[in-house]
Amino acid sequence: MSGKRLLVLYMAVPLALALFNGLRGSIWAPDIGTAKTFLMFAACSLPLWLFSAGLAHGLLPVVQKVGGHPIIALMVTSIVAVPLSYAIVLVFITMFGHSFPGLENALESDGRAMVGGFWGYVSSPRGLMVVPLLIVAHWVYEVATGEVVFYPGFIKNAGAPSATAANSHVASPQSEPGFFKKLRPDLGRNILALEAHEHYIKIHTDRGHELIHYRFGDAVRELGGTPGLQVHRSYWVAQDAVVAVSPAGKSFRLTLCNGLTVPVSLSFRGALQQHRLLTSTHQEFMAASAQNPSA
Repeated sequence: MSGKRLLVLYMAVPLALALFNGLRGSIWAPDIGTAKTFLMFAACSLPLWLFSAGLAHGLLPVVQKVGGHPIIALMVTSIVAVPLSYAIVLVFITMFGHSFPGLENALESDGRAMVGGFWGYVSSPRGLMVVPLLIVAHWVYEVATGEVVFYPGFIKNAGAPSATAANSHVASPQSEPGFFKKLRPDLGRNILALEAHEHYIKIHTDRGHELIHYRFGDAVRELGGTPGLQVHRSYWVAQDAVVAVSPAGKSFRLTLCNGLTVPVSLSFRGALQQHRLLTSTHQEFMAASAQNPSA
């Protein structure tokens, strides 16, 4: 989870909601006042949204592992957040209700539940808004920043750099890989290699590298129009990035122009030989092939 997401989505949004409620007054106790209403909603919203951050991002790898769409993780989180929201509000009123005029009236006589109970809270405007607020806030954030996490395929590549200016490997803006939206602009779009790290990929460009949350298989498919090849279950390399091919046991090892060394697994060795990665190092590649004949 990026620091920007944590600050903007999981702190700024709930604080904005708290400010809104403070300015319009609490529907539970109008005599609380702006300042105290803001404090009440901030105290209840911040832990709810921070919990949602951890749960949604924790569920994401599990959902992706079983082939589910990332939005499922967000929807499950939003549903779980409803009873948590009730519990947080109940605890707050129980602990601090005496400091907020009239707020204790929201509790049942035994102080263990709110008037109307859990289902009364869920069916109230406040309970009904928990799920759509979480889902819509994520969507707005990802559309505004381009940091696509839960909505891949739902958000268009509007405003993405053109192919001519950004990446000579990509034929047109429509074919631009979706993970470019997560890549820092200062790294450019000249992709040299992709390296898988569980549910993340390390993107190597001619200006550096960055680790982002993205499925390796999806990234490789999105680079289908780019001259290059997957040479290992954890590596994809661009054709123009390879500067040397050397034998390594029964297979090969590629050296890229940025100094990165990439292993070629036996299962991809045949495809590499047929692809003949780099015409500029073709003779060196063939020499390495001669030293490592097929078993």
